[in-house]
Amino acid sequence: MPSFYTAFKYCPVCSAELEQRMVEDKMRQACPACDYIHWGEYSLGVGGVVLKDGKALLIQRANNPGKGRWTIPGGYVEQNEKIADAAVREVREETGILTRPVSILAVRDYPEDIPNIKHDIY
Repeated sequence: MPSFYTAFKYCPVCSAELEQRMVEDKMRQACPACDYIHWGEYSLGVGGVVLKDGKALLIQRANNPGKGRWTIPGGYVEQNEKIADAAVREVREETGILTRPVSILAVRDYPEDIPNIKHDIY
């Protein structure tokens, strides 16, 4: 799987060149001129399993990654959006169906041992 993560070279706050520094037992990019610490790249997504009469709703992906594949409706959580609200929104955007969350069924995460892949929780 290709990496879409590109490490920062300069501080997004003050533009000083970032350095590698041990912060909370991990090497992190940190700014020597201000308090900025790059804590990492994260991707938070949701999917909705819509059930009715013992059947689950699947959609066919219109875009990459996975264009043409069948999956549950889902997408990314917006900044400052509640996870449950994001799941309801994504199902509505992709299917037109208004739902309500019942529970979390599963959590998928990329493990640390995959090089150059950002942390991804779905």
